[in-house]
Amino acid sequence: MNTVLIPPGPGGYGKGLWLPVASGKKVLSLTGREIHPVAIEIGALTESEVVNGFSDIPPDNDILCVVINCAGSLRCGLYPQKGIPTINVLPTWRAGPLAQFISEDNYVSGVTIEQLVLVDTAEAPDGEPEP
Repeated sequence: MNTVLIPPGPGGYGKGLWLPVASGKKVLSLTGREIHPVAIEIGALTESEVVNGFSDIPPDNDILCVVINCAGSLRCGLYPQKGIPTINVLPTWRAGPLAQFISEDNYVSGVTIEQLVLVDTAEAPDGEPEP
């Protein structure tokens, strides 16, 4: 079985997130009118539907992860507060009014397409990925 590793990018924050493949959940892109290429690639690697959060937001329990391009406003901490893995394409550290909810376990930043890695589950660290 495979999982997707999403490490932080140059100057980014986090230790990396592990996402399951074929979970049946959705990748939410909150990056503007267009779906961000990182969200598209995560969707392809995880075999997940990608939705544009500016036109449709699925229920929280249907979201695999959210991709944002936030420099420190509410979006940085909103989804970590809900326990949803958050991928920021900007190298933003813990910032914004909900910064206390951002941790290395639920948030990674500075992410580019080139960093996304499909990994055999046997290679994942103990306890990762989450079911």
